[in-house]
Amino acid sequence: MENGKNFGSSRGVNQFDLTVNNLSEYVSDAEVMREFSSYARKTGTGEKTLKGYVTSLQRLQPISCPNDLSDYLDLYGVNITEPQRKALGKFWGFLQIRKGKTSINGYPIALYIANLKIAEKGASRMANRRKDITSEEIASARARLPEAVQVYFSLLAYSGARHSQLFKALSTPRDIERVGNAIRIDVHDLSAGTKNAAYFYFPAEIEPALRAYKHPYAIDKLQKSIGRSGEEGKAVNVANLRKWQYNMLLTGEGAITEIAADHIQGRSPKTVGAAHYANLDVLALEGYNSLVPKLLEALPVPEWMTKGDIPKVKRPPSGSRKGCNETPAKRREKIISLYKSGMNQAEVCRKMKAGKNTVRRILKEEGLLK
Repeated sequence: MENGKNFGSSRGVNQFDLTVNNLSEYVSDAEVMREFSSYARKTGTGEKTLKGYVTSLQRLQPISCPNDLSDYLDLYGVNITEPQRKALGKFWGFLQIRKGKTSINGYPIALYIANLKIAEKGASRMANRRKDITSEEIASARARLPEAVQVYFSLLAYSGARHSQLFKALSTPRDIERVGNAIRIDVHDLSAGTKNAAYFYFPAEIEPALRAYKHPYAIDKLQKSIGRSGEEGKAVNVANLRKWQYNMLLTGEGAITEIAADHIQGRSPKTVGAAHYANLDVLALEGYNSLVPKLLEALPVPEWMTKGDIPKVKRPPSGSRKGCNETPAKRREKIISLYKSGMNQAEVCRKMKAGKNTVRRILKEEGLLK
């Protein structure tokens, strides 16, 4: 059955079918999210995780049929993220158990689940798990970023810190302590659960940039900016920057102990000796100092960073963002115009961030498709 065939028909035709224009619109409904949140809490989801689920669902591109999930990368130029995958897993349960639905737009929910698994196996998702990222790829990726983001990228790479913790640490002024040929900031206050934090270490050469640094973007936009810095098929992101630093600590000339490396990156001690007898701060300090020359050889601090001269990120003038306050009629006109200009349907979908069934329907109504 062609997706959308039941659009506009009474929802009572099949009480077990959820008929919607697309899931993105459905999850933007406040009442739907209230019901989903209630279901998630009753099934053991914590508040922090639930907040992540809601955010992830509401950032989905239009999904009207199962193939929109397996073709997500082709349609929108990005793949389904891990948080979105987990959120959708909870959402399928909500639709079936709480809402009593077995299908969406006439397609069994099982088909959506199967197509989501295809999207998960995409090359871009596997590339994000890389452990073999090279120093050359790291340096090249940094050079593609705006200068202010280059500073944050460098601080992530040198410290091996978690993105969430480093962003929070740099959101408020902190004392910078010089320790040998390195500097460090105290971040004990950021420890939570198994995600420990003691000190973030950096080469001393980057101190002027650290003192002058202010976040150019919100936390999510910073992460996305870094995630787009790698070459096609060679992902560079906040996760594998941390892996790169860990491998630098443990391999090659001047390698340090795993105990020291884990403490630098904020992992809980794995042995009784490490937890109760070792002076972890001293091990980390000595280990990092011995690795500074190696880190600087792999990823040198640019001269402008050593002077603390950080150009501001240029932002578009207010109201100049594409798509702001765009009416449905204007979007329709653009879709038709783009198709007439020679774009195929997939290209129009990507350009307009619209579901392929929406584009197909508009083009059919205009007589451009049979």
